[in-house]
Amino acid sequence: MSGLATKFVEELELEVLREKYADQHAIGVVAWMEFDAKVEDAQKISKLTCKA
Repeated sequence: MSGLATKFVEELELEVLREKYADQHAIGVVAWMEFDAKVEDAQKISKLTCKA
């Protein structure tokens, strides 16, 4: 992925939801992350094309 430039706007935020799923004996996890990306060198990126 050396042809792709990325910019991370925010750090990863992780939240554990223990109470919401307590009656199911489970734990939920929610994560947020904001980042941006752009192609800097198209020759280093490949594209897969499939027929429908």
